[in-house]
Amino acid sequence: MLEELTVTAWQYFGHDRLYVNLPDGTPIGWADRRTGGITVVHARYRDDVTDMLARRAPELLTPAEPDVRVHPGAFDTPSADPPARSAPPVKPPVPSAESLVPSAEPRPSGMPPAPSAEPRPVPPAPPAPPRSAAPPSTRPARSAPPLRPAGLPELTPETDLASQRPGATLRATAPEAGPGESGLLERLSSRVQRRRPMDAARRKELLGERRTGAELGRLTRHGWRVLHSIPLPDGGDIDHLLIGPGGVFSIRTEYHPQQSVRAADDTVTVDDGDPRPYITECRAEAALVQQALERHTDFPVTVQPVLVLVDAASLDVAATQTGIRVYRERQLSALAPLSGALTAHEADRLYDIARRRGVWAGA
Repeated sequence: MLEELTVTAWQYFGHDRLYVNLPDGTPIGWADRRTGGITVVHARYRDDVTDMLARRAPELLTPAEPDVRVHPGAFDTPSADPPARSAPPVKPPVPSAESLVPSAEPRPSGMPPAPSAEPRPVPPAPPAPPRSAAPPSTRPARSAPPLRPAGLPELTPETDLASQRPGATLRATAPEAGPGESGLLERLSSRVQRRRPMDAARRKELLGERRTGAELGRLTRHGWRVLHSIPLPDGGDIDHLLIGPGGVFSIRTEYHPQQSVRAADDTVTVDDGDPRPYITECRAEAALVQQALERHTDFPVTVQPVLVLVDAASLDVAATQTGIRVYRERQLSALAPLSGALTAHEADRLYDIARRRGVWAGA
């Protein structure tokens, strides 16, 4: 088994790790070079991960028992972890079988050590007895959980949302503007591109989503992934979905040029007008995204709602407003340094799920 595993170095988001991978590239554990801690994705990989790390980076494993923990997204509960090994991790050279099996005092004068090993009731064992003594029935479970759980919709160029532009759903579902509802430039542009002209209100919404999309695009240099205009069965959409080291964020855009906006606990008012349910709608969208993603993962997913007010003259957020993040479009840069919520493997997996149009068909 050890000969089939690989060890790769990973340095990103301020982390410095060594990953132990299965032959297909799936990580089964890693060591943090800064803290010396070791994490395994499943209790049954504990020995394999520590043995491989002992070969690649012996300085991480001291003669004392290393600090090994099972990742919280693993299938095993902490009580299911195997007992700690009493022997230190394997370090070359490998001890011989004779050194592991004590012999009685009369043995050297009566019988040579090699022949006497055959009738002994305990066969020679490698330094990690629990692994070699495991019953054969536990060995087929060596493979890690598949990257794509059963039932995950197929990914094709037609169903890949990674190429979806900001406002694409808004553009596709916009009713055709009536006479006088669209400007001359919009009518000429629509005619050249062979699409329906949009009225003034829809054009403003589209401009807001594109402005927010441009700001989110700046975060990709920090390791974030962005999806835009995720279509929903009811004809609506998730304006933007941001996935990265700091977690998953469901982002809703509202365009209020040169208007004063105040966000309270559950409502938003614009120029002291009637309350608008933007915050309630943001929370509902985040819950919908969480349910859609968790249907295809084996670990819990937390989705944080974000409301972006584009081109607002002023934005006042009440001190009691802690349920969601309320930003102007330029303030989205505050998300860039966030980290620690997802591992690189988890973020890649969630992005692979979210980009599939079929995932949202039943949302």
